[in-house]
Amino acid sequence: MSASFWHAGELTVRLEGADAALAAVAPAVGGEPLAPAAARDFWHDVREQRHPFFTAARSLWRLTLPATAAAQVVRDVPQSAFEWNGAQVWLADAGSSAATTLARAYAGDATLFRRPVVDATTDVGEVFPSLPPALLELHRAVKRVFDPVGILNPGRMYADL
Repeated sequence: MSASFWHAGELTVRLEGADAALAAVAPAVGGEPLAPAAARDFWHDVREQRHPFFTAARSLWRLTLPATAAAQVVRDVPQSAFEWNGAQVWLADAGSSAATTLARAYAGDATLFRRPVVDATTDVGEVFPSLPPALLELHRAVKRVFDPVGILNPGRMYADL
């Protein structure tokens, strides 16, 4: 298996290999094969986030979790999808507190992948969980070295960084 994507109770799996090997394993896997053009379009849409799950989401969080946690997460959070055999979970329209709490509960990390389009007065939360003061200062020091005038993605990771 070279890829998987689960959303709305449907699992799509991409199998690659020699024709004889695929013919032997396909009956054990089950399901309905996609035509080559449909498969190509499906995986392209997942990769480029043009699948309906992604396009319907106003904001999008990416959680990196142990693969064993994904099944529980998608059972608990219906507005989610997962890929990479469950190691990457996508949350649609979740707040920063909900996303980071969920990631921590399953020993993972959360990253705000796409912010909702909002006006400047709307607080959408941090992209990453808050850092301890010493680690935040280390981040600032590294940014000052690589971006001394502060023009590269200001506020992208943290409001004051």
